[in-house]
Amino acid sequence: MDSNQSGLIPSQASARLSRYGPNQVRSHQVLWQQILIRQFTSPFIYLLVSAAVVSGLLESLLDAGIILLFVFLNAALGFLQEYRSDRTLKTLQKYLQSYSLVKRAGQLVRIVSPNLVPGDILVLKPGDILPADVRFLSLSGLVLDESALTGESAPVGKTSAALKIIGLDMYQAQNIGFAGTSVVKGRAEAVVVATGTDSSFGQITSLAQSSDQVSAFTTDLTRFSRFVLRLVIVTLVILFVAILILKGGSISPVSLLVFSIALAVSVVPEALPIVMTFSLSRGASRLAKNQVLVKKLTAIEDLGSIQVLCTDKTGTLTENHLSLAGTFSISASSPSVLALAGAEFLANSTPPADPFDIALWNSLTPPDRHVVEAFTPLAALPFDSDRRQASVLVRSGRHHLVVLRGAPEAVLPLCSHLPSLQKTKLNTWLSRSGRSGYRLLAVAKKTGISPKSSLTRLESSPGFELVGLLAFTDRLKPTAYSAVKTAGQLGVRIKILTGDSPEVAGAVASQIGLITNPDLVITGSQLQQFTPRQLARAVTDHAVFARINPLQKNLIIDTLQKEFSVGFLGEGINDAVALKSADVGLVVAGAADVARDSADIILLEKDLNIIVEGIRIGRTVTSNVGKYIVATLTSNFGNFFALAVASLLIKFLPMLPIQILLLNFLSDFPMISIATDHVPASEVSHPIRFDVRRLIMAAVILGAISTLDDFAFFALFHRISPGVLRTNWFIGSTLTELALLFSIRTPGFFFRGVTPSRPLLYLSITAAATALVLPFTPLSSTFSFVPPTLPHLLLIFALVAAYFLATELAKLTLFGNPGRSVS
Repeated sequence: MDSNQSGLIPSQASARLSRYGPNQVRSHQVLWQQILIRQFTSPFIYLLVSAAVVSGLLESLLDAGIILLFVFLNAALGFLQEYRSDRTLKTLQKYLQSYSLVKRAGQLVRIVSPNLVPGDILVLKPGDILPADVRFLSLSGLVLDESALTGESAPVGKTSAALKIIGLDMYQAQNIGFAGTSVVKGRAEAVVVATGTDSSFGQITSLAQSSDQVSAFTTDLTRFSRFVLRLVIVTLVILFVAILILKGGSISPVSLLVFSIALAVSVVPEALPIVMTFSLSRGASRLAKNQVLVKKLTAIEDLGSIQVLCTDKTGTLTENHLSLAGTFSISASSPSVLALAGAEFLANSTPPADPFDIALWNSLTPPDRHVVEAFTPLAALPFDSDRRQASVLVRSGRHHLVVLRGAPEAVLPLCSHLPSLQKTKLNTWLSRSGRSGYRLLAVAKKTGISPKSSLTRLESSPGFELVGLLAFTDRLKPTAYSAVKTAGQLGVRIKILTGDSPEVAGAVASQIGLITNPDLVITGSQLQQFTPRQLARAVTDHAVFARINPLQKNLIIDTLQKEFSVGFLGEGINDAVALKSADVGLVVAGAADVARDSADIILLEKDLNIIVEGIRIGRTVTSNVGKYIVATLTSNFGNFFALAVASLLIKFLPMLPIQILLLNFLSDFPMISIATDHVPASEVSHPIRFDVRRLIMAAVILGAISTLDDFAFFALFHRISPGVLRTNWFIGSTLTELALLFSIRTPGFFFRGVTPSRPLLYLSITAAATALVLPFTPLSSTFSFVPPTLPHLLLIFALVAAYFLATELAKLTLFGNPGRSVS
């Protein structure tokens, strides 16, 4: 690959990037022209165009032109919404870049993975997802998960040696790593051999792009829309035939056909998918401004439904900036110095990244740092959550020794027995440090070691000499207490799942008000002793779980999910299973690649307050989308059945097709703007999940009231003249739809609700003013309106007021919980 151990120089990397292109598989790009064309592919558009053609050829060119105008205006509205949503999602994708650690000109640098080129030297660690196909140059205990490509469930060990027989299949390529596979354990350096579409992952992906997931709510709503469509078509066919039989030649068949088509288009919520996408993408944009990124729009609904949030304490409740708070030394060796012997950051000549390493390095004097730098690392076993320790084989002058550091309960059993006096002092120090909430690290050594000895065997065998213990403090975040309090107000229960000691976990939880007694902590060893019934009760009643391993995290989440919607915040490779299991998986931007891949939501900052605010935004979006659905279904069904029945009772059409389309168009803007509306605190104080049955029930009940109100308009005005009925019914329908919108936007009485958003208020005023003013303008003849008289206007306002009062009473009676909206 024309590369060396120092990696490529910048000019080489730049030239290769131009030659091979970016390291990414081009996904299907949606162009604005495609979005525009999509607005004209709906069956309802075909129906309206057909109606315009029939009307223009057989009746009125003016009516045909108006129908086509509404087609283009609705298409423009749909295009604007969908285009903005697409741009929002593309903007958010820029935040989801993956990064790779490579050697460039002898220096370790972190670059965005799309800038990887063949010949780059890639440094891999546990949790990384391979960004390209690589050939391993050197490695230590490297094991990969290749199930994503080969289907092999068992992890695969790798080698850097040349193969005697060249493998033809993926599973035979023991010295090759494939893009898309992940590092289970071990470390390696490898040279990139193929990127982008030339990689194995790219070749597979280019053949079949993955399909988008569809939420259960979307599936239910799609089925309901199809049911509505069939119901409407059947009803209109019966209506069409009945009118022709009963009315004979009093109504033109062409006018009746166009009327039926307009009525069908007005009742079916064909724009619902676009409106939902617009609302959810707007919510995604709001979340991004609050440092929360959603990987898919349906995750917003999931975020709002969280009832229990499981999280680690480190970095979420605490700063994750450790400082050395105390030392308990037993031998002549300094535990602070020995704990850094053979540290990886020293071997790579990079600043320390591990919080413990940073704290220890900052605590050392210059002479102590020189002592640390004199150790030569020969082999290392990194920390993992199962062993709870890390070990390194180092050379110091002529001597070799193994240094072990980790949790006291993991390290102390491997150490030689201490004199009783020292043991008493040690236990006292451990107890005092635990009550103070300090994180503890035990350091031990084993000398007289052969450099060829197996570090795995040495680490697990007794005979270590305890050097000492180190206590670290991790300050609470200033927002932790208020975040826990706010979460409680939102009906979200916080549970801490940590690998730290019960003393540390209990101290932190009590300081933030999560528990009253720091001893109310369940440990992983206790969990293993519980029966299923005891486990269910323990995970429900307790808020803090310490010394928990990844499998136990997953067990806790699975148990909680039997009763609650559960969110889980993780970041390590071992959190991937729990992230997949949880209803909502959340990770921080710097999490392991496999954890990011398993999550639904990515946090740009690890802070509980940000998660809680994200839940509030998610509930706001979900609530407003539900209100839009109820409002549009209620209005459409009410008008549909009233107009359908009225057309059977009189010898003329109760409302002309262009009037129906104008009504539909005028009401669309305020309806859609409800996505921007404010939501009262009482409404987001509990988890919100889309419930299609509840939405339909609300629409049916409120729709029945709408139908009765429409019948009142019909009864009052149908004997006067067709023009008066149509005009007054049009004005009344517009105003009642707006009244309904303002009624259902708050769970309690209207006048006690929060102030509406400016877009909703301004567009509603515009729609109402247009409906009232239009009959008095020169355009009134175009739409066959007649100016209403003052008594008629007063009757219209009275009916609208009565309708508003009826919807308020129905809302309060049927959905009377003041904290629960009709949606």
